[in-house]
Amino acid sequence: MDFPSPIAFYIFSHPVRWYGIAYAIGTVLAWRWGVFLLKSHIFFLCHRVLADFLMMIMPAIIIGGRLGYVVLYAPSYFLKYPLEIFSVWKGGMAFHGAVLTCALVSWWFCRRRNISWLSLTDCLLCGAPLGLFLGRIANFLNQELYGIPWKYGVIFPNVDSTARHPSQLYEAFSEGLGLFIVLNLLAFKTGLPRSKGALSGCFLIGYSITRWVCEYTREPDLLPWFEYNMISAGQAYSLPMLGVGIYLLVRTSSPGWCTKKIA
Repeated sequence: MDFPSPIAFYIFSHPVRWYGIAYAIGTVLAWRWGVFLLKSHIFFLCHRVLADFLMMIMPAIIIGGRLGYVVLYAPSYFLKYPLEIFSVWKGGMAFHGAVLTCALVSWWFCRRRNISWLSLTDCLLCGAPLGLFLGRIANFLNQELYGIPWKYGVIFPNVDSTARHPSQLYEAFSEGLGLFIVLNLLAFKTGLPRSKGALSGCFLIGYSITRWVCEYTREPDLLPWFEYNMISAGQAYSLPMLGVGIYLLVRTSSPGWCTKKIA
């Protein structure tokens, strides 16, 4: 198949890449879905809170994703070439770094506004998989984060002439659309939103499991500081998320959470 250029268009001489567009649209979609959940009375927050938080979360995603890639995937390279840290147009973002940064920024934001941190994360994470979906589609179009060889797969011309698993699409439809559907079924059809942090826990568990499974079809990123790479870096970094997710779900569980929500 023919892949499009990673550059969508130019603003004067500056390229605007599909990956950046995917991040921006995904963040806006998560925000608008959060507003929809508030209007549907699934969560009870001020609409203005989400709009104000959007202005903070977009730079947090970019900074956290970039620093996460630097620290978690290629620390020795960036120690040797520190100025390359700022060359974000060359690629290199880590979801786990973005999650950690967004968690810290959202905690600080909620503390200043005197609102429930877990209520905000529950609301926004119901829409976050939409951003994950678009990001993985951008990975596919950019021919990056590709899968291991498979005779029925896709040939990525920028990589080699070997057919490979389209692992980016597997992730797009599992940790993206699939997780989005599951989270919102839980939000609309159960009483889970009444337990603050439960949906955040479900997001972390769902992402960790789908990422772990999809990594088996993806060309693995090796852990930069561990000699015996029995698991990939993506799998290893998902384990803390899984642990936090289980903790949140167990902490907030109650006998009535699985009953249908009454309006």
